[in-house]
Formats: sequence, C-alpha cells, structure tokens
Amino acid sequence: MSTKVKDNLVVIAKADSKEDAGFYTLMLRHDSHLRAKARVYMFSTVEDFNDFLQIVPPEFSFYLVIHTGFHASNPSIDRIVFEKELKKQPYFSKLHYYFASREGAEKFKNSDTIYALELGFEEFTFDDYRPNVKSNLVSPAPETGGATVGALAAKLDFAILTALYKDEHQVFNENMTTTTIVEEKNVNCGTFLPAKNFAADYKGELLLSWQQNMGAVDAAAFSSWLISRYEPRFLIMGGVCGGREGEVKLYDVVIPRNIHDYMSGKYVEGEFIPRPLPAEPNAQLIGHLITNEEQLITNMRALASGVEKSILDDNFKIHFKDYACGPWVVKTNGALLDIAKTTNDDIVGLEMESLGVIRASNLFASYAQYGLIVKSVMDFTNEHKSDGKKGEIKYNAAKMSYLCIRGMLPILQAFKDSRLR
Repeated sequence: MSTKVKDNLVVIAKADSKEDAGFYTLMLRHDSHLRAKARVYMFSTVEDFNDFLQIVPPEFSFYLVIHTGFHASNPSIDRIVFEKELKKQPYFSKLHYYFASREGAEKFKNSDTIYALELGFEEFTFDDYRPNVKSNLVSPAPETGGATVGALAAKLDFAILTALYKDEHQVFNENMTTTTIVEEKNVNCGTFLPAKNFAADYKGELLLSWQQNMGAVDAAAFSSWLISRYEPRFLIMGGVCGGREGEVKLYDVVIPRNIHDYMSGKYVEGEFIPRPLPAEPNAQLIGHLITNEEQLITNMRALASGVEKSILDDNFKIHFKDYACGPWVVKTNGALLDIAKTTNDDIVGLEMESLGVIRASNLFASYAQYGLIVKSVMDFTNEHKSDGKKGEIKYNAAKMSYLCIRGMLPILQAFKDSRLR
C-alpha cells in the first residue's frame, strides 16, 4: 500500500462506555500509525452512516469496520444491533464490512473480525480486506432532489410523522426496510418487513418523518411541508400521549374525533379567559375507523409478538374521543381532569402536536387527503409520570401506536378507494 495515498476507513461504533475508551482513543489519536495511513470517519448509528453516504462522491472508496462492543457491561454486543440495522438497508447485499474487537481473537473465531489493536500497528495494511465504492452501493442521485420527490409523491398513499425520533420513529425503522431520500432532512421512505400472520398487510412504500422538536409549531411546519411536497393521501401522526385516568388504560390507543387547544384565550383585567381553538379530523374517516374497530384490533393482534400480545388482551381498547393539545409536558395530579372540565368533557388524551397536524391537514390538503392522529397512552399526566425502567413504558406505548397504524393501513385503503370511485 502506498504511503502517499491514504485509505478511507469508516467505523461504526457506540464507544459509549469506559471499556470502549481504549478503542475510541485508538481511532482518534492523530499521531497513531492508523492516522498516517487512513482517513478515519466514525459514526455512532447506521442512520448517520447513511447520511454520510449521501454526501460523498460516487467514486468514494472505503473500508467499513464495526466495533463489536464486546465486554462484560454490554453482553448484547453492539455488533448485533448494527448488523441488524445494516441488513435493513437496500445496499446490504453489496456491502463489505468487518468487525473489530480488542477480544476478537479469543471471542470471535472468524476471519471477519479484526483484533482492534492491530489497526494501530505500523505494519497493518488493508491489503487483505475488500473496500466498498459508493457507486456500487447507492444508485446515482438525480441532478436535483425534486425528481426523486416527484416520483415518490406520484404513488404515495401514506406519510407517517412522529414528534420524536427515539422510540416513536425508531419503532417503525425497526420493522421496515428504509432508505434515505436525496437532499432531504428528517425523512426517509421504506416498506414493512414481511409479517407472517397478516396477509392483508400494506406492501406499498411509506414516507416516514420526525420533527426537530416536540410541539404544535414543529408539527404544523412539518405537516404543511409533507402535504405540499409529497401529497400523501393520508398524513398520520403516531407516538405517545397522556391519558385521563379512569377513562383510559395504559397502552390504550386514542384516535381523536376533536382536538382542543386549551391554552388559547385572552387576558382581561389580569384574568385569563380560555377560548379553546378546535381542530377536527375528517368525520367520515373517523366513522369508517369506528365501524372497523374490531377488525383493526384483530389486525394488531396478528402483527403482535412477545409482550405486545399480553397488552392486546380482551381489555385493550381504542378510544375515539377528544384530545387536549398544549405547549407543556404535564406532570400534575388532576391537571387533565381540570382541562376536561373547563374545555370539553370528552377529552381523554393530552399531548403537544395534534392541533398542528390536523390544522395543517384541514388548511392545505386537497380533496380525498386526510390527517389522522393515532397515539397510545404512556402515562396519566400525574406525578407518577415516567418512561419506565430503561424506557420500556414509552417504548411499549410507541409500539402500540405503530401496530395500530400498520394494522389500520388496509382499512384506510378501503376508505380511500370508496371515496375515489
């Protein structure tokens, strides 16, 4: 290998523990033998690696190494997580990659694992490893992003928006094969991974997007942008919400008939006088879902596995009642009940985005285009509000929203078809 031309080394590594510090230092030390022979690019997620692929030139050649993260504090091994994500990518079958571990020689008996410290040896070369070239992995981008967007918009039935990437968007990514869209931020597209027990599963392409920040401002901005740019037939917001204790149960799904902005009003002589601004999803669409509620829950159960099956027992329910929408995360006993009493007693859910989504849909969507909110209860907006140990409550609620949306798509297709005949 020539000492004058540096190779490109791409490393995917969490390197987020004390045990990983040695590997992290090896990658970043500018006086190391590794840095003398290679340009090192480090990413902590496959998504960041995908973003990187979009901006490098087609001729960019690189070696890909995944840090295994094998140590006592990480028994699940990062390599499993990263490889699972890579397998969902459209370029995976063409990708050459290797693992690196400081315990590689002892723990992993295969030729695809590099003893990590060897990367820093002066005599180490990449001669025995296969490089990747971007043009072999990613199809050439059109001269502008518009052509790609236009092609997608021409066939797009569903766009799904979440307030957060973590959990809410993540649960879709875990169950789909996705790809990035040229020159776009916070948006990708993909198809569901096959479901063994759900023959009616939607098999078309979906658009997935997530907000920069929580709240109705970002929700309105992203919804307006998605509607005008991609023209989906259905814009669906998924995710989690707070629930009114005694009216809903943990992990129930709430699909609102009406949404009330409980913070709108005016001050008169020092007194706040509420004037809730409403937003109403299409009544015929909600009626269609109510008619098909039993089938929807059946679809969810067909898609469920593990703990999801126990959540979707005979007591699970989908509520078609109202939301309160405001700018705050609420963690106060009795707050949601007070909002319902002063605004509308049909309110059983509380969150921060729905008003923006439905207002944008009502203002900018064309005929036979619809906005819809599908969120699952993760807490009761009181002092006990919590994501749960290791975040499992929030994740399970996000999973219920995902299952409901996925199970709903064939039902929405039937509604769309009946309207367009």
